[in-house]
Amino acid sequence: MTINLIYRKILLLIILLTATLTAGSNLPQVPAASIITGKDHRSLKTYFGNYNYLPSPLNDSIGMLLLKHLPKQYKNGCKEMISGWGKEAKGTSATAVKPIHLVKHTENIQHVLLVYTCYSSAKEYEDRYYDERLAVLRIDSSNSSITVIPHSKECDKCSELSHIGLLEDTLKIDNTDAVSIIIGTSNDNPCCGGSTRIEEVSIKYFTISQHEVKERLSLITSRKEIFHDDQNGDSTAIHTRNVETVRDANGNIVSVILPGEITINGSVIKREMNKYSWNRKRKAFEEVWN
Repeated sequence: MTINLIYRKILLLIILLTATLTAGSNLPQVPAASIITGKDHRSLKTYFGNYNYLPSPLNDSIGMLLLKHLPKQYKNGCKEMISGWGKEAKGTSATAVKPIHLVKHTENIQHVLLVYTCYSSAKEYEDRYYDERLAVLRIDSSNSSITVIPHSKECDKCSELSHIGLLEDTLKIDNTDAVSIIIGTSNDNPCCGGSTRIEEVSIKYFTISQHEVKERLSLITSRKEIFHDDQNGDSTAIHTRNVETVRDANGNIVSVILPGEITINGSVIKREMNKYSWNRKRKAFEEVWN
């Protein structure tokens, strides 16, 4: 069985498994996929095949194709999320797409990392509130596919909105091209109020080979919690971790060291040190001490 056939079967299984899942106060966190064939596939293959790096700006017709083939779970999830923002937001859901990285493996195989943004076109929400998901467009000789990559677990009661960006695009892990993605989340969501404000930043490392885009390491680098109390005043807890990478002679990341500290209302209550190292046999990062 060829690699392309296996890849398509995996994508079809993902589609079947996630067909009935829906979102709540934010976008879904499910690995939904869509397969693109025919004219749309040929348009994507021709367009991205002309570039070794991301074109800027993105051609409008290609952007429309990428929006057209966003998996239905996320199209429906966007509408549901925006509908929970009040009367002013009903019927104003919109989706945007932004390519953030392109890898051209061969003339027939390419990967494009995408960020999809769900937002409301209502003025009071448009710039302030939105939720994003990372996805990968794979283009090969016979078809294309878009697979959304969840960055957290599916949660019916969660309300965190996410902002996603490319951090570094020239990394190497296990002699394979790699990138790091930065994800910021906040529970400041028009759907719901609360006495606790939580903001978090994480970094995820992905390898991009000819056959797959695979998450290798996920690290929380900061978390801020603000507890509101009308009588005693607000209280703030902050957990921060710096990221220090160790690389071998070939430029591969072999270790990640994370010195960090926890402060409450400005006073340091704990200092820590975490380390993850690449295990060549297991082909995975392992936490070696904390």
